[in-house]
Amino acid sequence: MIITSTSSAETKKIAELLGQSVLQGGNGPLIVALEGDLGAGKTTFIKGLARGLGIRKNITSPTFLMVRRYDIPRSRSNFKNFYHVDAYRMSSARDLETTGLIDALHDKRNIIAVEWADRIKKNLPQKVIRIAIAHQKENERRILFVAKKK
Repeated sequence: MIITSTSSAETKKIAELLGQSVLQGGNGPLIVALEGDLGAGKTTFIKGLARGLGIRKNITSPTFLMVRRYDIPRSRSNFKNFYHVDAYRMSSARDLETTGLIDALHDKRNIIAVEWADRIKKNLPQKVIRIAIAHQKENERRILFVAKKK
């Protein structure tokens, strides 16, 4: 499915709807693998996704930390944790081990959103939701959703 967004607010709303939708499924782990150029809107998308999961904290890119974990409100679903990962500086399973993500990737209570997922795709589980975000015009983005196995 391809959706065109004409603003960052619209991108957040699209992602928020995805977040609300996945909470109803409750069958994890759920991996959202985001790809796109610098400034394409990956972090903006993740902010909306987190809001849809019921997370009200300010979401910032974990560029230097690589991983941030947030609690998903218990009343919302069976999911417990939301991980926001910036894989820009990752290249191997060892990088995943040092961040503690290896175990998190297999825990059914987790939703994990990975920016720059193409850098670690061989280390991700087979079942992922792949989202590619691309610049179109100045404020316009093309958001491509692909639920697939590797």
